[in-house]
Amino acid sequence: MIALRGATTVTANEAENLRERTLELWDRIRQANSFEPEDIVSVIFTCTRDIDCDYPGKYVRLERGLTRASLLHFNEMNVVGTLPLCIRIQIQLDLPKDRRTIPVYLHEAASLRPDLTQID
Repeated sequence: MIALRGATTVTANEAENLRERTLELWDRIRQANSFEPEDIVSVIFTCTRDIDCDYPGKYVRLERGLTRASLLHFNEMNVVGTLPLCIRIQIQLDLPKDRRTIPVYLHEAASLRPDLTQID
């Protein structure tokens, strides 16, 4: 099993913006890493406390058909001075441990881990 990660930010705590940015992140992660829905064991989404308009995984489940994997949502730790309006994702995949993964960090979240990522 391997874990794949990524993050993005929204411009406002609004459901449509959350939807757009979540699906953009999901699609870019899938494109960069070429895995199949059957490979997904579970997905963890976290959001900073300033995002409370909806669940990001809801859009992946409804609009990308991810109905068989377990989806969980959590609040990110509230640490002073950290990046606001941020969504993080960790995807657990049933793939060989030596499989290379490409983390995807978009928008303002690209500043979180420039050493790991394709920067938007």
